[in-house]
Amino acid sequence: MLPAGFKIISGGQTGADRAALDWAIRSGIPHGGWCPKGRKAEDGRIAARYALAETPSRRYAQRTDWNVRDSDATVIFTGKPCLHGGNKKTLEFARRYRKPCLVLSRSDSSSDLGLLLSRFISLHRVRVLNVAGSRSSQEPHIARFVRTVLDAWKARNLKRKKTCGSNTTLSQVAAVKLPTNPRRSAQVSCQPCRLVAIVGGSGSGKTWLADKLHRAFAPHAITLSLDDFYRDRSQLSAVRRANINFDHPRAIDWRRFETVLCGLLAGRPVSIPDYDFGTHSRRRRAKTLRPKPLVLVDGLWLLRRPSLRRLFSLTIFLDCSTRTRLLRRLRRDHRSRARTDESIRRQFWRTVQPMHARYVIPQSLRADIVLKTCRQADLESIIKRIHSQVLAMNSAPTHLSVSK
Repeated sequence: MLPAGFKIISGGQTGADRAALDWAIRSGIPHGGWCPKGRKAEDGRIAARYALAETPSRRYAQRTDWNVRDSDATVIFTGKPCLHGGNKKTLEFARRYRKPCLVLSRSDSSSDLGLLLSRFISLHRVRVLNVAGSRSSQEPHIARFVRTVLDAWKARNLKRKKTCGSNTTLSQVAAVKLPTNPRRSAQVSCQPCRLVAIVGGSGSGKTWLADKLHRAFAPHAITLSLDDFYRDRSQLSAVRRANINFDHPRAIDWRRFETVLCGLLAGRPVSIPDYDFGTHSRRRRAKTLRPKPLVLVDGLWLLRRPSLRRLFSLTIFLDCSTRTRLLRRLRRDHRSRARTDESIRRQFWRTVQPMHARYVIPQSLRADIVLKTCRQADLESIIKRIHSQVLAMNSAPTHLSVSK
């Protein structure tokens, strides 16, 4: 039913921590973890029935650190996608130890959270899962949310166990989909996906790098661009469309973009809008994108929203000079978007560059990799990192030429 030797650990705080421990006890699953000295919690002393060891310090931060350190992966349950306080600290510890971390939010009603957790545990071969999240005083309904997701995850594994047979391993089970609608069964894929974000200003080389990495990992990779998710402006007059600031993050349909990313992570084919930059509107026929193990996502503002940042396994920021970006934008917009040099330059200095300084550049602080150039050695280093840390592949990376 569950991975051999599976165990749940947490810090014993009220809310998400304790709900996970209660669920483990009720389900007959081994549990444990670190708690502060004196078994400290916001409601008093943690009950002895929870098999927790005490840290030398009464500080919550130490037990948070040690639980992340001693687990294979961490899942954070929260009411809102924006992390703060202890939840934010948990994520920081996970990044420091380079441990997988999944954030599940009650506000995300578009995804099958039981499926996301199942894939997360399977993909990272988790045997010790650290459960963290909001306190009861912060989120009164968080305990129910934790129990609901864990029950859904357990039920899914039970269902797959019966379907796949008693000799099927969990990793094999993770590749099986149980469609509820037979007509859709041929259209459903359950490949676990890992998302890589490629971020930078307009003309920084995002699409170029995505294409290079796509070639290196073909046929196991697909590309996705944030540019496809500009809002449809077909209801506006041509004059009003011309006055829209398309270099501001609000120009993007973020809800649909996040739905697409969550769908890919859940192993589902997704519908991608077909955006026409000439008319600033969407064409009627959308494109279908089927998930593959590696999804290379490029865009201007992928790291601004916490709910999106948590979905990416690796983030790359391209820090390119203003002069180079302007020259590249002139070539691109003149060739593919039928614009004049004058209009391109005017837009660049009026909106592109000011918005770049305000919304794009700050994201470099949140990126795993920041590149000012992308030479052969840089490209090969990224490929190796994706192999070892994102996909956990053993094969040698493909050798590529960086020349354009």
